[in-house]
Amino acid sequence: MGLRAQVPSAAILEQVWIAGCILGHPVRNVVFMGMGEAFDNWNAVHEACRGLTHQCLFGLAAKQVTISTVGGSPHHIRKLANECPQISLALSLHGATQELRQKLMPQTAPLHELEAALDYHVEQTGERIMIQYLLIDDVNDSMDAADALVHFCLARRQMPLVNLIPYNPTAAGELFFLHNTF
Repeated sequence: MGLRAQVPSAAILEQVWIAGCILGHPVRNVVFMGMGEAFDNWNAVHEACRGLTHQCLFGLAAKQVTISTVGGSPHHIRKLANECPQISLALSLHGATQELRQKLMPQTAPLHELEAALDYHVEQTGERIMIQYLLIDDVNDSMDAADALVHFCLARRQMPLVNLIPYNPTAAGELFFLHNTF
C-alpha cells in the first residue's frame, strides 16, 4: 500500500475528541497503532502525546497512552524512553527469532538491535513493555516458537507483559501466506 500521508497532531487529537463525543464520555486510554508505524510520524505523535496528557486538554495520565511499534526503529524506542518516559510501549513481535521475524516482517530492525533498545527503554523508564504476539497456525505457534518467545522474555531486564492474539484469517492475509512459505 505504501505511505499515503502523515497525520498531523491536531488531526490525531481531533480523532480522540470525536471518539469521546461519540462515546458520550472522555476517552480513557489511547493506543497509537494500526495502518502505519507511529514512530514514522514521530513529531506529530510526540506532540499529540503532549496534548493528550496536558491537564487543559485531555488530561490523560501518561500511562494511559501507549505507542505500539513493529520495531522498525530502535532509535525511536530510545527516543521514546528519553523524551516521554511514562508513555507505555508495546512491541508487535510475532516471532522471537531473527529468521521468523524476517519472514513475517522484513522491514523491521535486526532482533539484537531491537532487544538492546527494549532493554534501554526499561532501564531508563522503569516501566515494563508489552509484547504483542499474533499466533498464526503452523507459522509461529510451534513449541520451538513458544520456547523462543519465553527465552526472549526471560532475557529482558524486566519481564514483559505478553498479549497472545489469535489470528483471524482474511482474504489479504491468505494471499500473503500463499506467496510465502514458512
